Amino acid sequence: MKNLRLLDTGRWEVRLGVPADVRNSLGRRELKKSLGHISKQEAEILAGSILSEWKGLILKERQRSNGVERTFNTDLAEFSQDKEKYRQFAVRSLKEQAGIFDPSEEQILAYLNDQLEDHLDVFASTDQIRATFSEYCYPASFLDQYVKEKLKHHESRSQSEHIGVINNQLIASFPVIDKSFSLSKVQQWWDKLNSPSSGKAPSTLRKYRSHCRSYMDWLIRKGYTNRPNYFDQLEHINKKQIAKEQRKRGTNRKPFTDDELLTLWTALVFKKRPDKGLNNLFLLGLFTGCRIEELCNLTDQDVRQTSDGRFYLEIPISKTEKGIGRKVPIHKTVESIVLGKIGYIIDAGKVNNKYGERSSSIGKKFGRLKDSLGFERGKVFHSLRMTFIDKLKQVGTPEVIAADIVGHEIHTMTYGVYASETPVEQLFQYVDQISYLSLELSL
Repeated sequence: MKNLRLLDTGRWEVRLGVPADVRNSLGRRELKKSLGHISKQEAEILAGSILSEWKGLILKERQRSNGVERTFNTDLAEFSQDKEKYRQFAVRSLKEQAGIFDPSEEQILAYLNDQLEDHLDVFASTDQIRATFSEYCYPASFLDQYVKEKLKHHESRSQSEHIGVINNQLIASFPVIDKSFSLSKVQQWWDKLNSPSSGKAPSTLRKYRSHCRSYMDWLIRKGYTNRPNYFDQLEHINKKQIAKEQRKRGTNRKPFTDDELLTLWTALVFKKRPDKGLNNLFLLGLFTGCRIEELCNLTDQDVRQTSDGRFYLEIPISKTEKGIGRKVPIHKTVESIVLGKIGYIIDAGKVNNKYGERSSSIGKKFGRLKDSLGFERGKVFHSLRMTFIDKLKQVGTPEVIAADIVGHEIHTMTYGVYASETPVEQLFQYVDQISYLSLELSL
């Protein structure tokens, strides 16, 4: 270790030159510390820890001077792919150069840290070195990279949900993934969550398993850990179990009946303070089957016209990839709501949601309205989408075409993998047949 030397007095000393760009701010040209009368091996271990601390100080000062804050240097990520090769190099070098035949984890990491600084001019903190080269995996070190790579197309709310589950479940329960990480430990974690005392609903547990499994799978594929993905071996919670639990709690979503739609529309029309935005949102949801956030983000730029003069919507954002960019025919009944608008089609009111969701405020208005009318918990705005899908089914719409309209995935090889989307001109023949007689008479 070039930064360590034995003085004439028999004491070991560790020294590190301060780079020119931070000398003024640190007020020193060199950092040094006496380690006392100890063995060479003890000195190297202690020096490695001190040098890592000093290099972290230098890195922090550089970041402060540049106005940059980073918790992980992504420039080191490339080394993780071949970390075993670098570790073997460090072990061999420590044996040949320092006579250390069985180096500790700290000695290996300190040596690799020196190599980065000496040969690549890379200064990294102790946490960065550990995350990159340790034989153990620290899952917290890679979460930011995971979000950027795997969750970049997710909406803000979805990203926050994934991050919350990974932080509060996987990282909190397994901060270090090492040789002790086993199926029995993961199963114990899962059993505790499944116990009645946890109060976790099946739908919540399904998310926990799914998000933890996905993150662990990514860590394995990136080469950050070679431990098995035990989350994949946990008992799967299927949608039937979730539906059963929701029925028990009375929270499973249900479509509206024609009479219920008339009740809602009458209440909207005769509100003391008329709300045109909410009225339009209700009608568009009923005749397009779009999700509330999809509708609230529509602008005049998303309205298209076919060669024969019919109008349709091209959905700009959606909960799923299948839903983005899909073409939804505009029913004649609601054409007047869409045409002639400039800017957003739905006046959603003030946007005060932390995720920037335009549907937050107006969605709550709908919720308060239907609650005041005595509707059960399972009847929500999404029930309009279910009602629309029921109508498509009643008029004989093939499932693959209905899926194209509402943005559902088709999980078959023929239609799900090889088939292209149905031309929008063919979708009109099914959407045009949808009718809500009792409601349309009052429009």
